Amino acid sequence: MDFLAAQQNAIESITALSRDLQSTQVLKNQKILAEQFEVKLSRGEAEAVAAAEAVEKVRSEEEERRRSEWDAKLRDVTEAAGAERKEMSEEIKRLTKMCKKLEDEKKRMKIKFDQEMYVREKVKK
Repeated sequence: MDFLAAQQNAIESITALSRDLQSTQVLKNQKILAEQFEVKLSRGEAEAVAAAEAVEKVRSEEEERRRSEWDAKLRDVTEAAGAERKEMSEEIKRLTKMCKKLEDEKKRMKIKFDQEMYVREKVKK
């Protein structure tokens, strides 16, 4: 009986060792899978960061392009307004000179009229 008990003990010990070995192998496999997952996760995080940076770069470039377009439009409008202002200023000067000439002509005509009226008055007398 001692032999059978020893044999039974040995079988149980072998079975326990086998279970421990299997558990250890399962743990090792789980550890390997966890490490692979961490590597994939790290790659995924790196890819996500790179994608976010790329999106931000594109967004920045788009904003810069829009800002440049608006700056160009503003510059064009400002230049056009400046040119129009200059034309208006020249037109005002031209009209001012014309008004001055007309006023001078009016004065001459008034003097001439007054002289003619004076002469008529003298002739009537």
